[in-house]
Amino acid sequence: VTGRSLPQRLAVRGRRGITRGRAVWRRLSARPGIAHLLRAGERFTDRLGGQFAAAITYFSFLSLVPILMVSFSVAGFVLAARPDLLVALKREITASMPSSQLADSVGQLIDQAVGQKLTVGIVGLLIAAYSGLSWMGNVRDAVRAQWRPTWTRPEHARSTFVMTYVWDLISLAGLLVAVLVTFALTAVGTAAQTLVIGWLGLQDGHWLTPVLTVGPVVVRICADVLICGWGYTMLPHRAFRADRRTLLIGSLAMSVCFEVLKAALTILVKRMSSSPSGAVFGSVIGLLLFFNLVARAFLMIAAWVGTSAGVPDG
Repeated sequence: VTGRSLPQRLAVRGRRGITRGRAVWRRLSARPGIAHLLRAGERFTDRLGGQFAAAITYFSFLSLVPILMVSFSVAGFVLAARPDLLVALKREITASMPSSQLADSVGQLIDQAVGQKLTVGIVGLLIAAYSGLSWMGNVRDAVRAQWRPTWTRPEHARSTFVMTYVWDLISLAGLLVAVLVTFALTAVGTAAQTLVIGWLGLQDGHWLTPVLTVGPVVVRICADVLICGWGYTMLPHRAFRADRRTLLIGSLAMSVCFEVLKAALTILVKRMSSSPSGAVFGSVIGLLLFFNLVARAFLMIAAWVGTSAGVPDG
């Protein structure tokens, strides 16, 4: 190095730094966990994960209102004799919305759906028949594309045109049931926590603030695990289903991502609502961003599960 000019010495040090960085990266990428993440990222990119996420985002936004219309039309008939349960269900759904503006809009739609059960149910069912089935078809194809060992579908994993829509309808109905069950479990878990604290007479205990804050979040994550576990179990073809441990880890990771994204979106929408243009478009833009990030996370974790050792080669 002696006798060289300053630019030459800097160039030599730069090349040495690059060489060391590459060596460190080779050691890190050789670790099983990081290598698994890299394989999942490559599969997500190679199998059009971003494009599938965009399609899921579009049909998620399109399906939100009609699915809620049909769900609460049915709930209005089933729970006509128990208005308290209907109110609790509405409260849990609006509480899960990523922004207060969207929660108010959804709450008004729910009231209209319950008040005009038959008409809203028929109209919502017709719209949901298109948007809901298209959404489920895109989610199914996206998950299977990330999950199966090869990009092309094998013969035993293909189905006829009619059976595809039949299975999508069954899957959509199963998902709605799973969502309603998890909302009910969340409501019951939150009510049970409040009831137990009331029995113990600890309502005024300031030291319980962390428990009262973390408790509902843990309940929501457990409920999300059930929905994600259902999706990662039912959507892939049965020949490529993963083992329970891998499914549990993937479902838990997706549930945590969902809650983190929901909390981040709540903060983002509040910040955007401070400006006039943000108050008009903030909820819509935020909801589209939320749907897209959730879809990407869901498919990325599907690719992670699909590249794990627990998935058979078919």
